Amino acid sequence: MPLYQLIYLLLLLTCCWVGVVKFSLFSKPIKLIVLLTLFIIVAEIGALALQKYSKTNYPLYHSVPAISSVVYGFIFYHFFKTSTKLKYWPILISGIVAMTSILVSVWIQSIYTFPSIGLSLLGLYVTFCSLVLFTKMLLNPESKSLIKEPKFWFGIGSLIFYSSTFFFFGLFKSIRDTGSDVPDWGYILIRIANYIMYSCYLITLWLAGRQGRKATSA
Repeated sequence: MPLYQLIYLLLLLTCCWVGVVKFSLFSKPIKLIVLLTLFIIVAEIGALALQKYSKTNYPLYHSVPAISSVVYGFIFYHFFKTSTKLKYWPILISGIVAMTSILVSVWIQSIYTFPSIGLSLLGLYVTFCSLVLFTKMLLNPESKSLIKEPKFWFGIGSLIFYSSTFFFFGLFKSIRDTGSDVPDWGYILIRIANYIMYSCYLITLWLAGRQGRKATSA
């Protein structure tokens, strides 16, 4: 297994371990982040198995965006939660993204094509919601520093990774359409963005666990 892949899996495993150990201390959106990381590590292990035995794991990356978008929808719903009639919009849009991803993979794009349109839609959706999250945090500041807010780190990690993904996969398709090879720096960009995102998610879980412990002992 390449070193970069080992580091990635260890980072994911650490997030899952911290999340499971501190699960009872978390609020609903943080618990959903734990479930998301558990789903992702199962998907990544499945991708490794498919790559080894089927020589391609592309079909998996047509199903992951649909499931991930729904989980992200509920996470952002809880982070954005208000009393307005539009409070369900993150869930509604995530459902549209999920259904579109599935329909595209069934009727338009082969499941053996990479990157899937679903991945690009997921990248666009999470990037947009992350920007909305930061806007809400700036418009409704809390007494404590932003860097002590779990959702701040969740937003940072999500924004960096998914904006990079959306940019690169768009570039990926354009380059492939010309018959050229995709540059190595593109894959390096995605790996670094992946490391950053799950490092930020780990900070999110650690801060949320510390806050949850303080709340239960108060």
